[in-house]
Amino acid sequence: MKKIALLITLIGLGFTSCEDDNGNTIIPETQNTEKQLIKIIQKQYNSSGLDRIINHYYENGLKHTDSFFNSNNEFTAYSKHTYNSNNLIISLKSYNNNNIITNQNDITYDNQNRIITKTTQNENGEIVNNVSYTHNNNNTITSIESYTSGGMSNTISKVFYINNEGRIHKETNDSFQQQLIELTFNNNNNNIVSKTYDNTTVTYTYPENTFQNTLTYPGLGDYKSNLVLFYNSLDNGDQAYNDKHTLSRTYNYPNTSSTKRYEYTLDNENYIIKSLDYNSSNLQPEEILRNDIEYFYE
Repeated sequence: MKKIALLITLIGLGFTSCEDDNGNTIIPETQNTEKQLIKIIQKQYNSSGLDRIINHYYENGLKHTDSFFNSNNEFTAYSKHTYNSNNLIISLKSYNNNNIITNQNDITYDNQNRIITKTTQNENGEIVNNVSYTHNNNNTITSIESYTSGGMSNTISKVFYINNEGRIHKETNDSFQQQLIELTFNNNNNNIVSKTYDNTTVTYTYPENTFQNTLTYPGLGDYKSNLVLFYNSLDNGDQAYNDKHTLSRTYNYPNTSSTKRYEYTLDNENYIIKSLDYNSSNLQPEEILRNDIEYFYE
């Protein structure tokens, strides 16, 4: 085995996987004929120690179940994924440990396999969030999100801007005084160099070589911007545009900064079998382990 680690000190924050408010996680992985992912064990930590464990199970390259356990390894919840004939995720249902549904996300696509709606229902079957997308002819995507919070109905409108390479590189939010998120890519347009938003600049570093695992998102198809649309956020979905795994993210705020650093352990065929990520900041220099992830193949 061999280990890849960032050994110099950098300031940053990030996460190799994406997670929504209900703990549903999309972890980037490989679709490869030589080795196929069958399981991921993810241990999440907070400042006090182990917080929870999530087991992700895959079949034919697609995630089908997530099982959640607390810090005492007691089963607490699970989620199920459903796909259409194009292997695109169309339903994600979350259940408690009594098999009672607590949350359901339903997704629809157009004839180009681009997400056009995402609807979220609560445990009572009530729609609490609905996002609709219009794929315009001027290299933009319009997003209208309607949601209920505290008994109040709200609407947020966004515009996503697509560059000449077909990648979303900018997001504006008309509902919050034109909040802007913007990505800068390298010369090959295959990895993010920096991200800016809210007076914050994020910079990225990558390993010199690409691992055998290529960054893909099973269940979201070949249209990479579907990850952005799944979260309705360029901030959460930006990983869709990276060909390489991240070594660090550097978050520079107006008065402080913080670091997310990643370590990878590879097998003899250059597949990732373990990854660790740590947080630190200029106010708390000592690194804190946040995720310990093991990968299993067949």
